Amino acid sequence: MGEDGRVVSTTRPTAPHRTALDAVVRWLRDATSEVTVVNGGAGDGVAVSGISLSTHRVQPGDLYAALPGARAHGADFAAGAVAAGAVAVLTDQDGADRCDGIDVPLVVVDSPRRVLGVVSSRIYGEPTAAMTMIGVTGTQGKTTTTRLAESGLLAAGVRAAVIGTVGTRIAGDDVTTSLTTPEAPDLHGLLALMRERSVAACC
Repeated sequence: MGEDGRVVSTTRPTAPHRTALDAVVRWLRDATSEVTVVNGGAGDGVAVSGISLSTHRVQPGDLYAALPGARAHGADFAAGAVAAGAVAVLTDQDGADRCDGIDVPLVVVDSPRRVLGVVSSRIYGEPTAAMTMIGVTGTQGKTTTTRLAESGLLAAGVRAAVIGTVGTRIAGDDVTTSLTTPEAPDLHGLLALMRERSVAACC
């Protein structure tokens, strides 16, 4: 719990902005050479408010990123994502071929994994532009270093956050997350939540 006794249960902003799917398609066209939209133009008025790799974490308004995996393809679970509220699916051609009967727009690119970071950042409004980012690398001591940096920043009156293997904290409050190392959609959702909570620096 944080200094005020709160545990933050959400890992996304509580008031996300909505982005037209055709804008997402334009970003993808800037990032990769081939983009095809199946099931309705560039989205026909569809708006995206988040992005998720997991059907268990899809929220209404999400773009569901259906990626190929070692044992299964995310597109095999697209129907569940749509049932949970996904308004579009980002996938590759193999994934699109598996989405028979899915009636939301399918945004098809050669390598969805390669564009996932930039698209996640843009969907959440590029949250890192609003804060100082402090990265710590190395074999040992990363968690201790980030927690010390967070403590120092908070003591200096700077609203700070930390993401690491022992957990995530935003402005002194613990955040419940499902992954110790968040994938791009979860990471940028957390960063957008930090921006919403006026965090100035993230370790």
